[in-house]
Amino acid sequence: MAVWFFAAGLGLHLDASRPTRPDPAIGRIYELNNHGHVVYLTLREQLTLWAVMFGGLGTAFVGIGLGIKGQPARPVSMKRLNALNVGFLAFVGLFLVWAIFFFR
Repeated sequence: MAVWFFAAGLGLHLDASRPTRPDPAIGRIYELNNHGHVVYLTLREQLTLWAVMFGGLGTAFVGIGLGIKGQPARPVSMKRLNALNVGFLAFVGLFLVWAIFFFR
C-alpha cells in the first residue's frame, strides 16, 4: 500500500510540476494524462513512474500469494515480527533515499 501511495504522490507531483507542451529537444515527449490535464515527461520520468506503479502491483501479488498458499495461519513470534518490520523500514528508507537523489 505504501508503494501505491508513493506512486500516486509521484504522479500528482509530476502532473503539477511538468510542462503542458512537449519539448523534443530535451526528450520531454511522453504524455501523462491526469483526467484531461496533459503534461509531458522525459523517458526517465516515465519509466520511474511505471516502475513504482508496477512495483506496487508486484508487491501486492506477492503478498496475496503468500497469504493463500494453503497453510493454516500460525502465530508470529515477536522476534520474527520485529525482523520483518526492520526489513520493511530499511526497504522504504532506501527507496526514499533513491527517490530524493533521483529527483533533485
